Amino acid sequence: MATLDEVYEKLNKIENKLDALEPTLNTIEKLQESGIIGMLDGFAEEFDNIFNYATKMEIFDMITMAIRVLEPLTKMMKKGDIEKLLSLLDKVEIDKLVPLLEAVASCAPKAEEVMSVSSRRKKKVGLMELMNTVRSPEMGALLSMAKELSGCMMENSKKAQK
Repeated sequence: MATLDEVYEKLNKIENKLDALEPTLNTIEKLQESGIIGMLDGFAEEFDNIFNYATKMEIFDMITMAIRVLEPLTKMMKKGDIEKLLSLLDKVEIDKLVPLLEAVASCAPKAEEVMSVSSRRKKKVGLMELMNTVRSPEMGALLSMAKELSGCMMENSKKAQK
């Protein structure tokens, strides 16, 4: 059995260690109050899902696109136009916008390839080739989308003028 002096010595060691831990415990308490600990807990619980999503190339493409958008956004912030942008984004249904942005991001390399080939073209587009291109499903979709966007923009500009 331990003597009273040994118990007292051990209690002093424990007290010294607790004193040394006090700043760390205070910091943890502040992190808890600010919600950062909760955020880290959530991050740790969802880490597998986050990692799986982050490793997908589409996400990397989206990040690249976001980085390209940051510079114009920074300029808008300096002008004070960011509030206008945020009010416009409030009206957008994100669940419809994200698949569209993903499609654009995944098709960008193909579009760039087509543009580089077209810019090196020496002969003019013939009438039959032009007609076949115009009659393609892709061009039909593009024209339909342009028509819808144009109509929507005209309608919104009329509302803004009133």
